[in-house]
Amino acid sequence: MIYELLSAAGAMAVWVGLYIAGAVVLMGDLVSQSIPMRALVFSFGTGMGVYLLDRVKLTDAMADPSDALAHPKRHRLITRNARWVRVLMALVLVLAVMTGWSLGGWVLGALVCLAILGVLIYGGMPARKPPEHAWRIKDLFLLKNFAVAGSITLFCGVVLVVLRQPEPDAGAIFAAFLRLGSGGLVIGLIVLGDAILCDIDDVRADAKFGTRTIPACFGLRAGWLSALVLQLLAVMCVFVFQRVDYFGGQGLRIWWPTLVVVSTGLLWVMKLKRVRNIVDVRLALIAVLITLMSR
Repeated sequence: MIYELLSAAGAMAVWVGLYIAGAVVLMGDLVSQSIPMRALVFSFGTGMGVYLLDRVKLTDAMADPSDALAHPKRHRLITRNARWVRVLMALVLVLAVMTGWSLGGWVLGALVCLAILGVLIYGGMPARKPPEHAWRIKDLFLLKNFAVAGSITLFCGVVLVVLRQPEPDAGAIFAAFLRLGSGGLVIGLIVLGDAILCDIDDVRADAKFGTRTIPACFGLRAGWLSALVLQLLAVMCVFVFQRVDYFGGQGLRIWWPTLVVVSTGLLWVMKLKRVRNIVDVRLALIAVLITLMSR
């Protein structure tokens, strides 16, 4: 019963929403910026809403047949309740727009709209067969992973910029953007690794429908190794940025990326075939842990 509820929550993109909120918190930790609760609600709602859009689409005619092969239980749950899933999606996105508008004015409201547009461009149409006819961004080798990592990193950066207090002079502004850029690189590498890990769940469907991912093209081992290397690189970046004082202050910055790497290694050793929900929940739990330890 509990497992089915957790799986249903995953299908409804609850864990993805928590992942996005966790990414905002952890990027805030890197640049020594606290995140108010409204920003977490905004981030959660935007993440959950746009991922529900990617799964349920705007109409049944746009449904992706590759989802049925990759995630049959999730696909059945969503298709049988498509109307209510779309209602939930709309409510969550409206909540995100309203929360964003109250928090940062039109900028965050527009950010939700841009996220919706991005999802439609990324994979709004169903996969085509045969694989040679694959044409969506999400079908293109590495571009799909960079699109996901870049979008989430940009989202985190915009939220932090909107929340940040105005800097007193040009030098402070430059230093603030240097910190944000450094933090964005770290978060981007971690999310890029996680995006590759999530492709492991879809390897059979991706191979059949022509979505070119590292696991589908080069095997599961290559997928695990690529994710681990990227996240190790994130740890190295944090170490270097700490040494040159890009982030400023002291904290747990070197530890939580290390925890990401260690947990990725453990998941690899466990040889799990389904890791998406675990990867999503992991970052959120790390964000909660770092928040509690920083107090």
